[in-house]
Amino acid sequence: DISVGGMQVLVDDFPGMENESISINVHPENTDYHFVASGRIVRLLEGGQGFSFRFTQLSEESKQSITKYLENA
Repeated sequence: DISVGGMQVLVDDFPGMENESISINVHPENTDYHFVASGRIVRLLEGGQGFSFRFTQLSEESKQSITKYLENA
């Protein structure tokens, strides 16, 4: 689940905490759409299965990658 505002990340046993700032390298199955984003964890998913992440620093190139990915998904 991704938009230019943020994304949900599924991962087992995620050790992060709400409001924590992190940077992540995002690379969907199609590597044409990869980018790096910084943001804040806004919600932890039940059972330690991942988190929701709001972008705080997203380059114009990253926004374009997300838009292209969504158009082709």
